[in-house]
Amino acid sequence: MQSDLEKLYPKKALESLDLYRKQCKICNRFFWTKDKNREVCGDHENYGFIKNPLGTKLSYNEVYDNFAKYMNSRGYISINRYPVVARWRDDIDFVIASIADFQPWVVEGYTDPPSKKLTVPQFCLRFNDIDNVGLTGRHYTGFVMIGQHAFMKPEEYNKDQYFLDLYYWFEENKFPMEEFLFHEDKWEGGGNGGTSIEFFIRGLEVANQVYMQYKIIDNQWVELDKLKVLDMGMGQERIAWITNGTPTSYDIVFPNTVKFLLNNINYDIDYDLFNKISMYSSLFDFEKYDINDFEKYLREKGIYDNKLLEIMHAIYLISDHIRTLYIAISDGALPSNMGGNYNLRLISRRMFYFIDKYFGEDSYSFIKKLLNYISLDWREKVDINEIYNILIYEYEKYKDIKKNAQKLLDKNLDTRKIFELYTSSGISLEIMKDINPNININKEEFSRLLSQHKNISKKENKKEEFYIDINYPETYKSFYDSWKKYYEISKFYGKIDYKNSIYYIFDRTVFYPTKGGQIHDTGYIFDLNNIKKYSKDVLDNYNFPDYVKDELVKYMTGNLKEDFEKYFARVVDVIEYKKIILHKVDKDIEISGEILQIIDKGRRYRISRHHTATHLLTSVLRNIYGNHIWQAGAEKDEYEGRLDITHYKVPSYEEIKLIEKNANNIILEGRKINKFYLKRNEAEKLYGFTIYQGGFIPETNLRIVNIENTDVEACSGTHLDNTLEIGLIKIISVEKIADGMIRFRFIAGDRIIEEYENMEERLNNIRNKYGIDINNLNNYIEKINKDREENSKKINSLLEEYIRNNIKDGRIYMETSLKISDIIKYVLRYKDIIKDIEIKCKDGIISSKGGDKKIDKFYIKNYE
Repeated sequence: MQSDLEKLYPKKALESLDLYRKQCKICNRFFWTKDKNREVCGDHENYGFIKNPLGTKLSYNEVYDNFAKYMNSRGYISINRYPVVARWRDDIDFVIASIADFQPWVVEGYTDPPSKKLTVPQFCLRFNDIDNVGLTGRHYTGFVMIGQHAFMKPEEYNKDQYFLDLYYWFEENKFPMEEFLFHEDKWEGGGNGGTSIEFFIRGLEVANQVYMQYKIIDNQWVELDKLKVLDMGMGQERIAWITNGTPTSYDIVFPNTVKFLLNNINYDIDYDLFNKISMYSSLFDFEKYDINDFEKYLREKGIYDNKLLEIMHAIYLISDHIRTLYIAISDGALPSNMGGNYNLRLISRRMFYFIDKYFGEDSYSFIKKLLNYISLDWREKVDINEIYNILIYEYEKYKDIKKNAQKLLDKNLDTRKIFELYTSSGISLEIMKDINPNININKEEFSRLLSQHKNISKKENKKEEFYIDINYPETYKSFYDSWKKYYEISKFYGKIDYKNSIYYIFDRTVFYPTKGGQIHDTGYIFDLNNIKKYSKDVLDNYNFPDYVKDELVKYMTGNLKEDFEKYFARVVDVIEYKKIILHKVDKDIEISGEILQIIDKGRRYRISRHHTATHLLTSVLRNIYGNHIWQAGAEKDEYEGRLDITHYKVPSYEEIKLIEKNANNIILEGRKINKFYLKRNEAEKLYGFTIYQGGFIPETNLRIVNIENTDVEACSGTHLDNTLEIGLIKIISVEKIADGMIRFRFIAGDRIIEEYENMEERLNNIRNKYGIDINNLNNYIEKINKDREENSKKINSLLEEYIRNNIKDGRIYMETSLKISDIIKYVLRYKDIIKDIEIKCKDGIISSKGGDKKIDKFYIKNYE
């Protein structure tokens, strides 16, 4: 990194500002400073801005506006932030830095950036320092990383200019530039790397400018030759903090929320002491020391107050956590125990713990008020009711888990079990210690387990089913020409034998492969040159659909009638592998030239109906329930559609009827369905990130499916041309399949008629077999219930008499084929007169002489 300073760092710019390059005598890091006598870098300096602010005073929301306006004057375009849920990525759940908005597509040069030079106020989520949130004054689970980015060809890349662009913004805002220290460092992430300059002032790192000129391949830094990138991240929270000099950054970031919490806490606060403790917490090094060390530190200062310290922690932690939840949920995330969303559940329960402890008279209304106050501190307005309903649902679950935790934590638990309760059940360490103050946690082991668990927040790439060396041109996909296209004439490219199966490859295909949750087409392939030699009369011997025969007779002009089977095969599976379509056939055939492909037309129609209905249903669900509804999985075949969505509870019967009604109203309006291609950045700009409802798509050009005034998604499936072609949608079942995930099963079009006919047939069978008038079914049900009640009374009477008659002189010895549960209540009715008992039942023994379990005065013995 030191071999070529001019290539790696903005050396010219640094020298033009009369800065000296120094090496820290403590850590040996190189840094630049105006003070030629300085010997240590900014990492070894206490915060010198608390109660001593510097620069132009800026409120939290003014910071980015000020930055964007100035950078615009230097050629940077300001863009809106991306959602915090990284739908365009398949390797992370949440955006962790502003550069993640542009990886890999822009950074790798596959698609154009919104602008060559831009700024963005990107909200990010990070959960690696969650225990420090609320204590250090600077740690957050959610924060704004202001991005300064440039995407340039190598010959246009100018790191000296990018450095000065940022430097002069600080100067413009009257920062004492002589106090800045510029650390040399390096950075890598997302497959890229680069050298960097860290901006330090009075002990606080406020920005880090990375000169991303490398791609990391097999741990080697390889210089980028197509595009070089500037990746600067600046903490909006830190700039607001340093220009206001508040005790913590939370005070300036959450002014309305913190004030609301302080005014409503069930504790008489000494505000002078509160501010002193919060100031010292900001100055304390929580990277090296823990809360116990901090308490000792406060005692030495003579300002220790255990209760007030926890209150400070609670107020700042709640402020941070509610904002993270507010933004993440509004962007489509949902607290659960699945993937990275377990972090949202964890912080919601930490927040609930402190709310109940210090604000708990009416936590429900308190949470609603809290959302209103955080909306004042965060400039974006969202649907608070949607977020509130989700948080209240989580709060109810939290109360249940807390009750259960009481039993779990009574036992002696090792650190691994504590960790499992922490991650899987969402029981925070605060709750554990509150329930059992003597609980012992090995911090080193807990940290190690937590570090390993971070992988749960990374999405695993699906492994390809094929591992074969294949070298053919990309297959032209005729099925995109029109979903109605059912035949194609193609050239035969080759054959692959793989795992005792035969696959054919053609230059083009009308067969859709299994992908995107849509099942593959089936149908036939015919060797066109050879079938021309056959008489059309040969088709009488085969059970082909009429439309297949109609297509074949166009070519069959010969006289042959034997061995027709040698020249056609049924396609039973279709797979896309490295942009090549492989057709699995039921037998090997002789091929002499062109191939006539004919798909199962009815199957394609039904699948396309179900796939289009999936898009429509997703849109309706989002309109009814809100932005947290996202597609979590889907399958579409000829029989039904299956849609999994992120939602916290199963809809009621009335809600399901409303969903159906809204969907069918759209269908009957006859809205057009347009399919077209857009570059990824253009599609995102036009339609936002809901285009990724169907999941991550690894393409530069996205195929867009736009249901007019309804839904726009990037999707590679086959779709209808008008909603009228769907027919109707009927939801056949709704169930919860996982925490935070609901599954809808539905049918569309003629499948509804089939299901109705099947139901009608079953009802007719019942009527004919039992002589029941289906129209008066309620009368029969009432009669059955009445008969059942009367029979139950008779059975109860007989069982009681059976027990009573077997009691002799206070003793009862007997064997029975009944289960213990069938007779125990009748035994207990005579417990006062039974002195000795042994009843051998089907599943155990009721005894008076001990057993595995006690019920009242008797015991139950299990059979070995």
